[in-house]
Amino acid sequence: TFDGQPKTPQWASEICGVAASDIEKLADMYARTKPAALKASWAPGRNAYGEQYNRMAAALQAMTGNIGKLGGCAEGVGKAWHAEAVAYPYDENANIWYASIKSDLWAHCVLNYPNVSREEIGLWPRSDQYDGVPPNIRGIFWQGSDWFNQLTNINKEIEAIRKLDLVVCMDSTITPSGIWADYLLPVATHFERHDVA
Repeated sequence: TFDGQPKTPQWASEICGVAASDIEKLADMYARTKPAALKASWAPGRNAYGEQYNRMAAALQAMTGNIGKLGGCAEGVGKAWHAEAVAYPYDENANIWYASIKSDLWAHCVLNYPNVSREEIGLWPRSDQYDGVPPNIRGIFWQGSDWFNQLTNINKEIEAIRKLDLVVCMDSTITPSGIWADYLLPVATHFERHDVA
């Protein structure tokens, strides 16, 4: 190793407080399970040196042959509404920022239409015929996010989603939000898109 310290289960146990035997069991289970999806996500990376976690997760998935396999995963890369693997298709005349409602306010907008202002739900003022007009949301296209997992007041979100005519979820796995979708569309992960898989 770079620092001369072998990264053994005993070494890791002293840092994280998990028994070395449990670390060994988890490593063995992941190595022997085929296919296995390691969903690294963003949370661990939001710490000091957190990028190393995501790099190692991607390397581990590659070393165990779990990238590009049904039931495997190529995580540890960004996925958000603007990420390249799942970004909305729009042309040079579109301005997606005008169309983006703050994620925690979509249900409020659906449940309170038409008695809601554009600014109240995070939409920028516009200088066109839609300035001041609240959107009448009839459908949602979810991609690269999981509002039912990440936001508060899930009951309010469920009440709102039941009022919609169409819900489409585009993601690399079936998320809690995706369970409510009328249509589930798969995406290529960053690794698959660039033929790493």
